[in-house]
Amino acid sequence: MKSAAYLQVETKKRPQTRGVYERTAGSGVWWIHWYDAQGRRHREKVGTKGAAIDLYRKRKTQVLEGRKLPERLRRAPVQFREIAQVALQYSSLHKRSFRDDRCRMAKLLQWFSDRAAESITAQEIEELLNNERWRPATTNRYRSLLSLVYRLAIRDGKVKDNPARLVRHRPEVNGRVRFLSREEENQIRAAILELFPEHLAEFELALHSGLRRGEGGSPRGHPCRMEQQPLVSLDTQLGPWAGYLNAYTTLIKERGYAPVSVQTQVQLITKFCEWLRRGHTEVHALDEIIVERFLRRHQSADSARRGDAAALFRFLQMLREQGATQRQKKSPLPPQGQLTTNFGRYLLEERGLTQATVVNYVPFIDQFLSARFQQIPLNFSQLRAPDVTDFVRHQAHKLSPGRAQLLVTALRSFLRYLRHQGKVTTDLAVCVPTVARWSFATLPKFLPADTVQKVLDRNDRQTPVGRRNYAILLLLARLGLRACEIVALNLEDIDWENARITIRSKGGRWAQLPLPADVGEALALYLRHGRPCCSCRRVFIRDRAPRIGFANSIAVSTLVMRALESAGVDSARKGAHLFRHSLATDMIRKGASLDEIGQLLRHQSPNTTAIYAKVDLPALRPLALPWPGGAR
Repeated sequence: MKSAAYLQVETKKRPQTRGVYERTAGSGVWWIHWYDAQGRRHREKVGTKGAAIDLYRKRKTQVLEGRKLPERLRRAPVQFREIAQVALQYSSLHKRSFRDDRCRMAKLLQWFSDRAAESITAQEIEELLNNERWRPATTNRYRSLLSLVYRLAIRDGKVKDNPARLVRHRPEVNGRVRFLSREEENQIRAAILELFPEHLAEFELALHSGLRRGEGGSPRGHPCRMEQQPLVSLDTQLGPWAGYLNAYTTLIKERGYAPVSVQTQVQLITKFCEWLRRGHTEVHALDEIIVERFLRRHQSADSARRGDAAALFRFLQMLREQGATQRQKKSPLPPQGQLTTNFGRYLLEERGLTQATVVNYVPFIDQFLSARFQQIPLNFSQLRAPDVTDFVRHQAHKLSPGRAQLLVTALRSFLRYLRHQGKVTTDLAVCVPTVARWSFATLPKFLPADTVQKVLDRNDRQTPVGRRNYAILLLLARLGLRACEIVALNLEDIDWENARITIRSKGGRWAQLPLPADVGEALALYLRHGRPCCSCRRVFIRDRAPRIGFANSIAVSTLVMRALESAGVDSARKGAHLFRHSLATDMIRKGASLDEIGQLLRHQSPNTTAIYAKVDLPALRPLALPWPGGAR
């Protein structure tokens, strides 16, 4: 039987070899750590416990005998200053708090500048932070910055451990949020006016913008945009993009966007600029491909809003107008596109036609070329007269008489152009069939004078949009203007002293008309109490941003259609030309001559005005021949 003393000795725990440890209990993976002749700590992963003990003894022997260590253990120690510079570069590219990080890093360099990075321990960092007696939030920020330094160094393979990870995190006790009441704001404002009037601007800036003390009084003196809310600081760590962000903010404010829309767009452009800066994208390299790439990423994050794409492309267009980025790269046009482009240039430069004519002609030419040369190259030597007549026969019945006439006119012009360019030798223009449209075959569609007045009276003139619409309807009803002429009307076209108005007509012509009193009053009311403030010189401005003139005459025709629906008027024609016909019809019924009507409506040919003679029934009645067999 064994003695008690023997049992006590047998149950004693076997002492563990110093420097050999199992990092995770029960894992079966053993590590060693040891110190070299310079006092640097090394750690190695080995495997089994026996192998770890053998390797530990081997390393100790190598250190004591001064033998040559393995290559990976003989690298020169990395100083803290070196890994601190890497962290500062990272902060300048990816963090808004770079200025604060730079100040805190100066303090850390005072502590550890010439020290080897791996020789700094968590206990040493803890002691230095405690000696400063900082607030918990400040201490935690120093701890976070130090941890960032070591995390980046581990990523680059310069150190193995992060001692800041073992430093205790200080609990932060946030106090009650304190804010000023309206009375306190007034009291402080009055005191500043009395004692320090030169600092009133700083107080108002901090009060209404929410800028921090360091942002409002930056020693570098970066300016802020101070026209209207929202204020956008130029010191937002956006690099070269900051100036363009503020230029875009000014642009959309001038175009009349609502404050909420301005705020939303500024947030989007700020996020876009930060993304560009992180990707090291230069201003001159920005194009549609980069914008679309950001939009895809933005939409995948479920944070996209309606209008984001329009805002980003508007920002890109502004950069191009300023010359900051490259112009849009135009992809090479296919042969058919090149031909129609050259044809349009021929109409403008050599024929002296307007852009509207080109817009009307080119779609018909595209249809003709696509129908004749579907999947084969353009070869006009194979073009024959049946190709032309077949196209007209298949397309004309789908169009109104007026559009069908425009089709054959465009086709004749294009075929003459081909012969002018030497692409065809035969005059195929004579092969284009005509479209039957007899003169004076129909009556002009018009509204009676009392119906026109009903439409005017039903218009709401209490709102800015109502005042604008009323002025447009009066110009249509009293002067018979075309929709395109109203769109092109500028502020300088109205001569208030002489009561005259300049009209830009079709074909680049212009004319002056007298300004009736009621039309002048409606225009003055709209300009003074309805027209939004903007830089656009057009008289009539959109009611929604961007605050610019109407894009085309469709806006005026839509306005007329809605006015007719609001007044309960049912008419076969609902466009802006309906009021022009109504004015001419009313004038001829009141005794005006066709020449007077032609001058007011600015007709180039008397035949255009002659159609209104058909509605003058009292004048036509004596000319009617007696009906055979007696009156009916």
